Amino acid sequence: NNWRQSGQWITWDVKIPEDGFYNLAIKYRQQEATGLTVSRKLLIDGKMPFDACDKLGFAYDRSWKNYMLGGDDPYSIYLEKGPHEITLEVVLGDELSHTLQKVDASLMRLNEIYRELLMVIGTSPDPMRDYQLAKKMPKTLKKIDYEYQELDKLASDMKSKGSQDIAASMQPLDNIVQQLMRMSKDDAMIPELWSSFKDNIVALGAWSYEMKEQPLQIDYLVVTQQQVDLPRPDDTVWEE
Repeated sequence: NNWRQSGQWITWDVKIPEDGFYNLAIKYRQQEATGLTVSRKLLIDGKMPFDACDKLGFAYDRSWKNYMLGGDDPYSIYLEKGPHEITLEVVLGDELSHTLQKVDASLMRLNEIYRELLMVIGTSPDPMRDYQLAKKMPKTLKKIDYEYQELDKLASDMKSKGSQDIAASMQPLDNIVQQLMRMSKDDAMIPELWSSFKDNIVALGAWSYEMKEQPLQIDYLVVTQQQVDLPRPDDTVWEE
């Protein structure tokens, strides 16, 4: 958790015994960001060896895993003899970054909708009163329906591409989707739902912030001149 915000980095100093091509493997565990794949950028002596090192993905799993960079066809990185710095920097994956940009844009529009409604119904609306919102605020009601459609599609896409774990962590997004659906279908429900509307906007903002966090545990790095059989990431009970 101390190494989760975009831009934070950790550097390891290594000494290479001789010039040559090397593979890099990492023993890791990512059990904090439920259902997500977190990303790191690899730098050797302050530079990326090649473009594929821009966003290395570490999938969610409660167990320790070995990760050979490049998978079945390991990346070969040329290193000269002597000291080198291996850096992993926290970055957002393209897909998650794109999703959260949409959520943040929607949050700005939802706050605008809240302010527009506030001017008409006030801070403590009477649920029994007819505020004639369809007549007074047709554009605002269209905005509510638009946000419902956008966030509902976004939530569906995330669930279809993610696991059951990520679906379980999306409650704030689901809550506001359900509320926007009720508000868009029947504007008379808005005064009744008003007290929870702002709460759901705030909760969605907190959820978006948490989703930007990219926690990752690393036990050790392996630098080798050729692909090797790595030690099992988890010991047996007897070995422990």
